[in-house]
Amino acid sequence: MPARTTAALTVALLAAVAAGCAAALDEPFETSLDLSAADTARLLDLVNYPGTDLETLDVAVALDRRAAEGIVAHRAGADGVAPSSDDDRFDTLAELDDVPYVGAAALGALLAYAVANPPPAGELVDGIAFSGWESMAVVWGVNQASAAELAEVGVNSRGATNLVALAPYGSVADMTAVPFVGPVAVEKLHDHAAVWWTAMQSGETVPATIVLDGVAFDATTAAVALEIANGATHDQLTGPGGMWTTGADRIIDARPHATLAGVAGTSGVGTVTMQALHDYAASGLWAAAPPVPAPTAPPAPTPAPPPATPPWIYPAVATTPSTCAVELSEIALAAVSAYSSELGTYDVRDESMRYAVAAFQAPACLDLARLDHFEALQDFVLDRFGWGFLRDYPGEGGEMGVLTPGPIVFRSLLDDSLAVMDAARVARIAAGEADAQSLYDALAADEADIVARLGLHPGTTYSFEINAETGGACNERSALVIDLTDGTVILMHAGPAC
Repeated sequence: MPARTTAALTVALLAAVAAGCAAALDEPFETSLDLSAADTARLLDLVNYPGTDLETLDVAVALDRRAAEGIVAHRAGADGVAPSSDDDRFDTLAELDDVPYVGAAALGALLAYAVANPPPAGELVDGIAFSGWESMAVVWGVNQASAAELAEVGVNSRGATNLVALAPYGSVADMTAVPFVGPVAVEKLHDHAAVWWTAMQSGETVPATIVLDGVAFDATTAAVALEIANGATHDQLTGPGGMWTTGADRIIDARPHATLAGVAGTSGVGTVTMQALHDYAASGLWAAAPPVPAPTAPPAPTPAPPPATPPWIYPAVATTPSTCAVELSEIALAAVSAYSSELGTYDVRDESMRYAVAAFQAPACLDLARLDHFEALQDFVLDRFGWGFLRDYPGEGGEMGVLTPGPIVFRSLLDDSLAVMDAARVARIAAGEADAQSLYDALAADEADIVARLGLHPGTTYSFEINAETGGACNERSALVIDLTDGTVILMHAGPAC
């Protein structure tokens, strides 16, 4: 403690003793303290810290109880609760000194306690100031939270899943290295600090999360996923479930599964299959389309009209010839064009150049309930990337996926592209590149625009993917999403990394 501070406090305290300690502490009195800026900050940090409660001030610091009550009441504001939105922090030493029964003796006791028991330090993260208690509460909350709870807080789903998978954290700053956790997510975490602080002080816990093969399942999603693993048909797993045939076969062959961990431990089931299982469980499609029991006797074979909406998997029946020329014409769709442009701008070691995205217009006569029309779309993708061998030699060197309701298959590849760019953002920030965050933010905004576009007509949107497997890093992947309401088609391609 600086000499001038010690001297000033000593004189004041001796005066208090001379007048009688009890009487001096019971009555407010004027004082003038010459405190350094550092000591003033220590005092204010201590009295503004919500962990410095009435018992601490009354017993540990040994203030007059009326002074302790005055400090707590001032800090809590009109609602009497701290932390809350109307808290009245102490901004200056004079403001603290104005509290009744707070004088030189009280300030001296507070300073001594603050030096010996400093409150947790704050941190500045992505331009957002976290006080010590806010940082402590957020770290506590995120380290225990499920992905579902973090999503409710306002963190985007990918960031929430990654935060859970990579926990625990020692600071809020540590969380910014997690893919898809940027300034917006940090602000949402900051805004939720008071809720977590209250839960932490009351001894509450937040729902646990289980991480299997790197995929985070909250309790609700895990329960649905186990039900799917035990009850879904092969067509459901590979259709709306988005699984590859091999993973679906392994899950079905190993039934019954007692736990979701047992599913993950099944030979041949890895991260890709568990992610598909998670996404299926979280999508709501399983609840909307439960397995249908087989009839006791087969119905009489009668011709059926073409389905009004695309089936999960096309039946192996012939279709009548079509006069529709299923051709796609490239169009300029703002969100897609912007994302394509930003991928090139954000080029890092040529990683972004692996990804390409473009928009097309399908003809009005396109009918995805027809097998031949769907195959025409597949042919378009195959011809565009020179993958004719997948058509000529089915099952060798790749796999063509089935038509799936919703944009989930396309979203998977779109998310992969942004994840690569996010990893590059972290590396570029670490390398000291000043524009790394702003460039990534522009890319993320463009990606969000595409996602919003995908959600315009959820009942008439379908997607599928095609993979060319030529070995390791040389594998390629493409995905197509089509909105039947307006005929918009978006095609994305991930080229080889070899």
